[in-house]
Amino acid sequence: MPTYLGVIGTMFVLWIQIGAPMAVDNLVERLEYVIYDQRLSVMPKAEKRDDNRIVIVDLDERSLQAEGQYPWNRIKVGQLTEKLRDNGALIVGFDITFPEPDRDVRDLLSPIDLNSLDPSFNEVLQQIEPQIDADQYFANAMQSGIDVVLAINFNPQSSVSYNELPESIVDIGAELARRVTVVDMSGFTGNLKLLQDAALGNGSMNQQPDADGIVRRVPLVIRYGTELFPTLSLEMIRVYNFAEGYELLT
Repeated sequence: MPTYLGVIGTMFVLWIQIGAPMAVDNLVERLEYVIYDQRLSVMPKAEKRDDNRIVIVDLDERSLQAEGQYPWNRIKVGQLTEKLRDNGALIVGFDITFPEPDRDVRDLLSPIDLNSLDPSFNEVLQQIEPQIDADQYFANAMQSGIDVVLAINFNPQSSVSYNELPESIVDIGAELARRVTVVDMSGFTGNLKLLQDAALGNGSMNQQPDADGIVRRVPLVIRYGTELFPTLSLEMIRVYNFAEGYELLT
């Protein structure tokens, strides 16, 4: 009897994994989600050590009420970076992209007819305009004694590419790329070259929500063509540990 039950149980599991109807497959998947969530809720919480100084700066509704509408001017983002530096932050990772140039002074004054103003105002504007370059201010802040990692938003469904990608961690070649099992992307949105060059690292900000919309896992590495790119958190660990790159084990 134990042998029969073992064979029947094995065949049942194989049937669920290989030939079960879609409804059964969806039911098993949902049960796995529930069991996984319950297991995390009943497991003892890890104790936060005194040397754990990871801080999340959340740009939430409270932040918008205090600082104004979003997106913020790059000068404000640069000032945020400087304040984090002054408060002891070593590594800052932005999980947002900066793909387009910030608005300059003349864009902000576009509703005003500058020709109708006193000519001396235009002379002053020409003098201060080069000094109020928001993108350059942010780039300078990233190189003012703090290490910054920027995010890249990859797209698995569209082949549209915006800006340029930084140098990848490793080029695995076309043959190995066809056999590798990491997530494959077809498009991306990168950062301005000025900001990308000022940062010490670039990582993917992509997530993989499950069928119920909850994010339970994040890929550490993704593939774009024959190149591999780390996730934002993994890249921050590399920068923190002064590592020059990654080693690919096959």
